[in-house]
Amino acid sequence: MTIGALGVPAYTKATAWSTGALIMAFYLCYMLSVGPMSYVIGFEIPSTRLRNKTAILGRNAYHIGSVFNGILTTYMISPAGWKWQGKTAFFWAGFTLLAWVWTFFRLPEIKGRVFAELDYLFENRVPARAFASTRPQLFSVNDQDTD
Repeated sequence: MTIGALGVPAYTKATAWSTGALIMAFYLCYMLSVGPMSYVIGFEIPSTRLRNKTAILGRNAYHIGSVFNGILTTYMISPAGWKWQGKTAFFWAGFTLLAWVWTFFRLPEIKGRVFAELDYLFENRVPARAFASTRPQLFSVNDQDTD
């Protein structure tokens, strides 16, 4: 939001340098925190049988989205394009808010889970918000097996 606010008044050399510095600081913090999560989520969440296909499909979609993002952002920032400059941050802030809402309701918590537990939870259609509190019983003791 700060980057977007810097884009509202007339662009000066100081605001250009400030915007550039904030973008670099944001990118550094992003890549040292949640940025690499796309790799973890894309390879941990899919079912064991479909993990390879899902990972390939997910990475290809990620790279196609990155190309689209790069082209779109270039048009937004460029003085020869849409001339949004720093105001481009408002667009991406809105997009990020929508992605955060989707993630909050649809992305399950997989911390401390093994693949068998994840498969069990997905097979039994446990809602994403209930993954953290659900304790699956993968191995049950059967009285007939004790003989």
